[in-house]
Amino acid sequence: QVTLDLERVLRRTVPVHLQLVGKLAPGLSIEDSRLSPDTVEVIGPSSAVEEVKTVETAPLDVSNAKSGVLERELPLPEISEYVSFSAQRVAAQVHIGEIEVEREFRHVRVAVRNTTLRATVAPDEIRLILRGPQRLLESLELNHGEVYIDATGLAVGRHERTPTVDLPPKVEVVREEPPKVRLRLQKGGR
Repeated sequence: QVTLDLERVLRRTVPVHLQLVGKLAPGLSIEDSRLSPDTVEVIGPSSAVEEVKTVETAPLDVSNAKSGVLERELPLPEISEYVSFSAQRVAAQVHIGEIEVEREFRHVRVAVRNTTLRATVAPDEIRLILRGPQRLLESLELNHGEVYIDATGLAVGRHERTPTVDLPPKVEVVREEPPKVRLRLQKGGR
């Protein structure tokens, strides 16, 4: 005599969870991630399907990822020979961005460019707060002449100007103190 236990087949929709492994390079962070589809239907014996709360993707290694969008197609690992999913693979999209930080620079000298006149700047040093990617700001040095007043076309006399700052791409000035400096141009050469 053979006894068969028949269990009814259950269909249930559950969320798919992206499994990330590895460590991002310093200065990077995961800003967002998306899966398509982000849910799957689990089909199988009711006792097995009721235990499934989420389905994890195969691991996605982010240890060598760069800033930008990482796209991969990932399989959904089998959980039992009697349980199947409505999709076997999902498309993963991970947005990786650079960590933004602010950094203060004190006592930055202000140079004067493009004049043959004698130039005096007051104050001749300013304080800057810059914002940008952590990897850039940590190593950034403001060399002499990278903060300056462009005196092109300015005549002898007194002028009030906002210093210009030469910065790498993605780095911006948040604040300059003072926001303007006084420039005095006199005859007699530098």
